[in-house]
Amino acid sequence: MFQTLALYAIDEPDDRDGNPAPHPLSDPPVPSEPPRFPTTPPDPHLQAIRKLSTREREVLLHLAQYKTMNQIAACLFISPTTVNNHKARMSEKLNLKGRHRLLRFAQSVQHLL
Repeated sequence: MFQTLALYAIDEPDDRDGNPAPHPLSDPPVPSEPPRFPTTPPDPHLQAIRKLSTREREVLLHLAQYKTMNQIAACLFISPTTVNNHKARMSEKLNLKGRHRLLRFAQSVQHLL
């Protein structure tokens, strides 16, 4: 009544050395050496920004726009003390000493934020 159909894979050599052909669903062969592309050195500013939390990046963006602590606090719905704490942590993470260095850094990386 019902006929069954059996499928059999035939292992035939693919090349002249007698190596079997790869299975069509198997992973592609991995090259022995990765392709060489011209690489640019990583941007030190980008690496520094990655150390910061998302909220610290938001504060840094507002600092780059010359906003005061009270203005930043109002925009982010946090207290001015929290803004000050974020600024202190950012200065520590980025190894910046002095109040103006954080502002200069924020202005130089504003396009990356």
